[in-house]
Amino acid sequence: MGLSRETNFSSMAASAVASKALGVSRWRVAFMCGVLSLVASVSGCARPHGATTLSVKQVAVRTKPGIVRVEAGGDRVGSGFVVDARGLIVTNLHVVAGTAEIKIRMASGQELRVVQIAAVDPQRDLVLLRVSPPDEIPALRLGDSSKVEAGDPVISIGNPLGVFDYTISDGLISSVRVLSPQLTVLQISAPISQGSSGGPIFNSYGEVIGISTAIVNGGQNINFALPSNYVRPLLEEKRGMTLAAFAHVSRRSEVKDRTELATAKVVRAIPRVEAEVFAGCSARDVEQLKVSLLGSIASGSPLYNDGNHEACYRIYEGTALLAERALPCEGARDVLTRGLARAATLDSFAAKAWALRDTIDGMLAALERLAPSGV
Repeated sequence: MGLSRETNFSSMAASAVASKALGVSRWRVAFMCGVLSLVASVSGCARPHGATTLSVKQVAVRTKPGIVRVEAGGDRVGSGFVVDARGLIVTNLHVVAGTAEIKIRMASGQELRVVQIAAVDPQRDLVLLRVSPPDEIPALRLGDSSKVEAGDPVISIGNPLGVFDYTISDGLISSVRVLSPQLTVLQISAPISQGSSGGPIFNSYGEVIGISTAIVNGGQNINFALPSNYVRPLLEEKRGMTLAAFAHVSRRSEVKDRTELATAKVVRAIPRVEAEVFAGCSARDVEQLKVSLLGSIASGSPLYNDGNHEACYRIYEGTALLAERALPCEGARDVLTRGLARAATLDSFAAKAWALRDTIDGMLAALERLAPSGV
């Protein structure tokens, strides 16, 4: 039933983490990646006190020493950045989940082994890694992401496909989207290359205002970042976790997902949706809906087949919720509302995912029937 794989822990007390088994099922970020249609507006960028606006080249030159490559378990790579010169590095949780072998490569070529998990936030796909450098290492400055607005310029720097050679791209904040009281994401137009997950997003003053998190394949520069202010509570965390304990608890949730995959029973109930439900929607509305629905399948299906049922469900749910709120045609909104209500009554994430997939397939079939005559 897709997306580039990008995951999620909360401020941790070591004892609480061990007892709760850290739900590292990749749903939070996957849910974000199901958000396919967001609207941009334009406003000014808040200037930090005494800060000077920098060119893209100046930002890259000044910050490159603090951007790192993260290597996990021998087969996973991502990006990250230094937030404390004494050896604290931020990256995405999914990049390192389930392994005790984590290495950091600095831009200088220096290689450092991670010695401790300093803090984790599973709800927001963030982890703080600790290394023990012989000397202080270059650290980046965190900006105040609460001041970020749609239209602000941003710069993305990371490692494409894990290759240790930085890519730099610039763009705008397309939207600041509040998904829940606990989760806000930044949609950015600056492309995020594969392998750059966990890398920094800068404002025009060279401050980190976001962390690259998710890329929607098949979209048009649909890229997401987490606000940098989510990192600040992690820096206050005093109790860390050993690498062995981290690998154990973060791997355990993946095993649970795969067990559910083997026992899930699928019962399809695709609704017959009439083309008339799109009355009141423009041709553009219909086309955007089709792109969003197809994108959610492309993102959710591989995750489902890999055992990440909750991730798949959150993608479908996010797409359906946004479409239900944005579409001007009442009939289409009603179909989506009924699909969401049906999913809410089911017990497992596998069943919930299929319930919304049924609704999506029914909507796509109606859209195909609508195509010859239009709206």
